[in-house]
Amino acid sequence: MKVPFIKAIISFQSALCISEVGVYISSILFGGLKFEGMEKNIYDEVPAIFINDAILGLTIVLSGYNGFGENERYILEISPKNLKLKNIFQGQIELEEYNISDYIRKLLAYNLSDNNKIKLL
Repeated sequence: MKVPFIKAIISFQSALCISEVGVYISSILFGGLKFEGMEKNIYDEVPAIFINDAILGLTIVLSGYNGFGENERYILEISPKNLKLKNIFQGQIELEEYNISDYIRKLLAYNLSDNNKIKLL
């Protein structure tokens, strides 16, 4: 049986801090659910926040740095929350990938069209 693997990765830039960007993104995509967890340091070297509750079984993570320089950007990642990686690596589960990056990017582009605070890449 193939298990659906829904994913998205969206890059953008903003002068806003990560928590302010989280508020904007959540109001557009996630019904205003709060991004949190900055103190948990889920990524070693990059600031990151997440929506604690799974949405349709998906994990939502926002990471990165503010600014408009070459290496300054935020990344919004959407991926399955509770897939058992051990079962995947042992070949017990076959994944069927659904990349929704274009869909999420278009939703953001439409809703940010009159907003100059966030620039999609």
